[in-house]
Amino acid sequence: MTRAVIVKATVNTEKPVITLKPGNDVKTEITISVGEDYVEPGYTCEDNVDGDCTELVLKDYENFDPFTIGVHTIKYSYTDSNDNVGEVYRVVEVVEGTEDDRDKTMNYYDSNLPEYNVEENYLPNIPTNYRDRREGSEIKAVVVHWTAAPNQLAINTRQHFVNVDNVSSNYIIGPTGKILSIVPNDKTAYCNGGTAYDELLGKRVPVYTELVYDKFVSEEGYLRHNDYTISIETNPIDSDGNFSNETYTALVRLTADLLIEYGLTVEEGVYRHHDFTSKDCPRVFTNPEDAFQYTRDENNKLIAVTPKSKNAMWEQFKNDVAKAMNR
Repeated sequence: MTRAVIVKATVNTEKPVITLKPGNDVKTEITISVGEDYVEPGYTCEDNVDGDCTELVLKDYENFDPFTIGVHTIKYSYTDSNDNVGEVYRVVEVVEGTEDDRDKTMNYYDSNLPEYNVEENYLPNIPTNYRDRREGSEIKAVVVHWTAAPNQLAINTRQHFVNVDNVSSNYIIGPTGKILSIVPNDKTAYCNGGTAYDELLGKRVPVYTELVYDKFVSEEGYLRHNDYTISIETNPIDSDGNFSNETYTALVRLTADLLIEYGLTVEEGVYRHHDFTSKDCPRVFTNPEDAFQYTRDENNKLIAVTPKSKNAMWEQFKNDVAKAMNR
């Protein structure tokens, strides 16, 4: 007689072990200043069956925002081949930064610099330079730009606008902080548009983000991205889009004063050209991964993707504008 031998399978229930490498030399907790880039100190993951699975660890940043002061967490997890889940959390405290944390050689709001002066030097009053604001227009925002022309004087940028059609701005700020008013504030400059190549149509077409369609459209349904805004062009000091302290300070103060003049707030009244069209404009205020991103709406129309990530310099600029509004 043959006996059946029943062998019970051993079920592996041992979880993967994720070990966080020390941050700040001694702890797994990290402290950063608001807006500062988070630098991952590292981690390892070992599983008794799968072995080294460090490269397969998933990181969840849902509860981490470097632009919000407070205590945040980053979740690290791995599910092994037996569906055992290992997970740990790193604590990241975001604290208010100090002036000493900032690079003061450029892109710095220097409150000790003299107040700006605006020189009026209007473009020729022809329709290809500017026009009357359409009836019913109200200023809803100040939009900042860069010229992508390092160290170009404001007067030379003005001449560029004279030489091309349908491109202009209300103000230009040069690399020394000089401000030119080239289109009166009660007139519409042509500054906030954008185009992209539509492969379906085989040509370049206008593209805008949902922000434009939500906020800068008339009651009749017409785009008013230029009529409802004041535009400021700025000349950088390098191809990365950095600004001299004189230019940056003038931009901060002019933006602050325009917000006050038109009863606007920093939260709802100041935007980048980037926010309208996905262009990297101003470049120093945008993240490369968010630039020139497009999708299609339910009607297959090409639209620009609204920026998904925060840019530290842009957040700092808005903070500086808020300070300048109280100077």
